[in-house]
Amino acid sequence: MEPALYDGDKVLINKVVDADSVGDIVAFRSSVYGEEGEGSILVRRVAGSPGDTVEIKDDMFYLNGRPYDEYMKEAVSMDDMPEVKLKDGELFVLGDNRSTSMDSRNEAIGVLKIEDRVGKVVLKWKGLT
Repeated sequence: MEPALYDGDKVLINKVVDADSVGDIVAFRSSVYGEEGEGSILVRRVAGSPGDTVEIKDDMFYLNGRPYDEYMKEAVSMDDMPEVKLKDGELFVLGDNRSTSMDSRNEAIGVLKIEDRVGKVVLKWKGLT
């Protein structure tokens, strides 16, 4: 499956969304230094929500003990990650292009606190250069 967003795409974000479901695309604040400098807003897909367990083993992402490969562009090598149970107010996010995405697998991002979420992406269109 192709990534949902590409560099230069524009998005409309709903800031009043109450909950995020697995598969939703969310924007969140990050203190990681990016192309726009430190404190960028990143856009990633929700792969685990409060109460879910997530794990990476043998290059496979597991959601609640079952293999989950939706939204993956292609099979990629991923470091193993022990099972984590997400608490209230936590999300686990992954990029659709997992071979190059900085997401919850990276210590710099980690498990996302819902309070750091800017909102849910509800519309996208090709950006103008």
